[in-house]
Amino acid sequence: MDHEISEREFLPLAIAVLTVSDTRTLANDASGQTLVERLTAAGHRLTDRAIAPDDIYRSRAVVSNWIADPAVQIVLITGGTGMTGRDSTPEAIRPLLDKEITGFGELFRMLSWEEIGASTLQSRALGGLANATFIFCLPGSTGACRTGWDRILQVQLDARTRPCNLVGTAAATAGAVRARLGGARFRWRLTFDLGDTVIAGKRPVVIVSRRESSGRSASWNPRSKAGRAFARV
Repeated sequence: MDHEISEREFLPLAIAVLTVSDTRTLANDASGQTLVERLTAAGHRLTDRAIAPDDIYRSRAVVSNWIADPAVQIVLITGGTGMTGRDSTPEAIRPLLDKEITGFGELFRMLSWEEIGASTLQSRALGGLANATFIFCLPGSTGACRTGWDRILQVQLDARTRPCNLVGTAAATAGAVRARLGGARFRWRLTFDLGDTVIAGKRPVVIVSRRESSGRSASWNPRSKAGRAFARV
């Protein structure tokens, strides 16, 4: 099923890229560069880039710093998702996650099947959410990075994608993701459109008037007076 792009404003995101490898440098990191070129071409901003060895604790340390940084909204990781002895990216990242996006790995392997057949079962691609930061772990090949970005992440990290996208989920899920606005504490900003359905806590709500999220409140509460003013439960 094709996705639909609405006419709302495109919202650029702050994305950090990590390459997990014992041998690569910035000079020969083709996979990391592939992600950088694609995210910037899409209109997003590269906020940081790093290379870490195939070591659970060193790669986890890099990602932990980004998770704690309110200026980083998305972390893309390439490498270390295979089955060899030193492939340890899932083991490094999974303990950091508040929620795992199981569908990301499933969808990636389904799409990868079209390209490499049954070999895709060795891919342990992983996605999740930690402290309001989305994290996606991709295999280390440039082909896998192209597949992951072009066929999944490019559309799901676009606030205009309908019927739903990860930007809207992050900005509108009460209690799981917090909208931090103003100065260095900025993380998510979203404009809702009429008729949009978002999730607040466990309850779906339909937007009945256009409003841009603002202020310094930790989350939007549809049961509050202000929340009831622009949402129909």
